[in-house]
Amino acid sequence: MVLNSLLFAFIAYGIMMVIALCVAAIIKGIALIVQRGGKRATAGTDKTEG
Repeated sequence: MVLNSLLFAFIAYGIMMVIALCVAAIIKGIALIVQRGGKRATAGTDKTEG
C-alpha cells in the first residue's frame, strides 16, 4: 500500500510538473509573439498613418 501511494504521488507530481512546464513554455511563447507582433503592428500602423 505504501509503495502504491508513493508511486501514485510521484506520478501525479511528475504529471503536474510536466503540465506546469508546458503551460509556462506556452505562455512565454505567446508573450514573445505578442511582443514582436505588437512592436511590428505599432510600427506598421505608424508608418501607414504617417
